[in-house]
Amino acid sequence: MGVLPGQPRHLLPYDGRCILTQRENQLLRLFAEHPQRTFTREQILRAVFDEADLPGNVDTYVHYVRRKTDPDIITTVRGQGYRLGQL
Repeated sequence: MGVLPGQPRHLLPYDGRCILTQRENQLLRLFAEHPQRTFTREQILRAVFDEADLPGNVDTYVHYVRRKTDPDIITTVRGQGYRLGQL
């Protein structure tokens, strides 16, 4: 799986092409740029979302990215937050 050059909103999963929304792409990019780091919901909210968004939106968008790409792409770290998974 990889990001297409010149097209930062597209990923290539095993079965073809996947279109990510801008927010989904920003979320995945945050993890890709810091592969060893675990982010809390609050840190993700500040980095990716608008101030008016709720912490639950982080969970929703993590679910969307997992569904569109690979369920293991983002790992839940119990009691801490999320991190890039082992692909």
